[in-house]
Amino acid sequence: MKPSKKKIRQLSRQDFCKIIVLSVVGLLFMVVAILTCIWDPAHILAIHMVRLSKGSLMYNIVTQKDYPCAYYDIYVFNVTNGDAFLSGREKKLKIEEVGPFRYQEFRTNTNIDLDIEKGILKYTPKVDIRFIPEFSIGDPRDVEVQMPDMVLLAAASRASAHAVFVQYFYNIAVKSLMRKPIRTTTVHNVLWGTNNDAIMQLANTFLPGEFDFKTFGILHKVQNSGDTNFVIKATDEEKFEIISFNGEKGLSAMGYGTQKQSRCNTFKDAYEGLSYPIDITKDTPLRLYRNSLCRLIDLEYYGTRSIDYGPEAYVYRFRRDAFSNTTETECACHLPECINGVTDLAPCFYGAPSGLSNAHFLHSDMKVSERLEGMKPDEEKHGSEFVIDPILGVPLSTKFTVQGNLIMGDVSFNSDVKVFANMVVPLLYFKIVQPEMPEYFKSLFWAVYVIGPYFRYASIIILYSTSLLLLFRAIKLYYSSVGTTIQFPAQELLIAENNEKCH
Repeated sequence: MKPSKKKIRQLSRQDFCKIIVLSVVGLLFMVVAILTCIWDPAHILAIHMVRLSKGSLMYNIVTQKDYPCAYYDIYVFNVTNGDAFLSGREKKLKIEEVGPFRYQEFRTNTNIDLDIEKGILKYTPKVDIRFIPEFSIGDPRDVEVQMPDMVLLAAASRASAHAVFVQYFYNIAVKSLMRKPIRTTTVHNVLWGTNNDAIMQLANTFLPGEFDFKTFGILHKVQNSGDTNFVIKATDEEKFEIISFNGEKGLSAMGYGTQKQSRCNTFKDAYEGLSYPIDITKDTPLRLYRNSLCRLIDLEYYGTRSIDYGPEAYVYRFRRDAFSNTTETECACHLPECINGVTDLAPCFYGAPSGLSNAHFLHSDMKVSERLEGMKPDEEKHGSEFVIDPILGVPLSTKFTVQGNLIMGDVSFNSDVKVFANMVVPLLYFKIVQPEMPEYFKSLFWAVYVIGPYFRYASIIILYSTSLLLLFRAIKLYYSSVGTTIQFPAQELLIAENNEKCH
């Protein structure tokens, strides 16, 4: 009896197809498992969501109208011994901080132009600053303080650099106004200034071209800084790094474009603080630039911190010498004699002799506070902290302080203000705080850092297990099929041969 070839071929074809399908699917599962070990799908998805491209989460934030940005907790320095200091009875100016007065910056970016091919994003930010009464000690319009007359002192300091006859006529004119160097005013006037101030009109008459303002107010300056056009990088590796500001690749007010051009005034490694590149390391150089600060401030790595909703974040701070005169910050000094701990702000603030420092002169030269009483620098209260997710480059929290001061020249020519000669006079300070992370960002981080790893490991185990089972099934089916194909025909041939021998 001959073997049934039709039966053998039909069985082999079915098993062959099953073996191929099982093997291909099993190998595919194994490849996916290996790739999942190499690349984290949650990480890839998160980077895709925070990239700068139309429709992404980060792009939607940049293009959102009236986006709530930083809080400003503002403290003004109230003078408690004005008459005694002006008369010379007391040599130190006694001050105490009054606040906070909370404001919040709301931002709308206009003229948005994203060029994916070039990897750049252009935009013009518009800032609106609003008072938040529930987190303030009172309405700034109702709270009165004793403060140095900022306009009077600024004008006198500018006049000190001019010829004697200018100083003489300036003194005569100022005397007629009967303004005291320390006077009572409201916090609102300090922050927003007053229009048509008599001293400003006088200063512009005797010192033409010295001042570029009509209203001397710090928040007024921040909110009304004109069109400021940014061009930033839009690639993942350099996301949000500033390329140019108002068409320049550096700060011309700090010497960019002159023989003083250096990293100090060039937008290299500079960010606004909205976001940072992906996959930063401890050695990645980061610098902060805010238009209102008028300078670039280096950040230094400080350590790590675990966040409740997931990531192990990097913590940065301002360098201790951020406001000091060093080879890396020398472009920021335009004074005859630079002051360690106080940066010259005049080029960006109306041309007034103003200076920027940490709050309460933290990390400043002790000489700055010699003629002051009430300065209590504290790293915890007046320091800085930038908590950044190193993988996605998203700022998780930000807080830092900056203090506005008047840098007085030799104003001894004016009897009313001579007690302020060669003195750094603190006016107020800002504690700038990033709002709490939005819930959708927390959910993203939770998915990436908490749920993601479990899901990833579970997926790897399931994929590997399924792959091995499928491959084992294919191998078993193969040997089973081979055994069937060989075994049955051999038995039939043996029976046939025996039958022939019998006959």
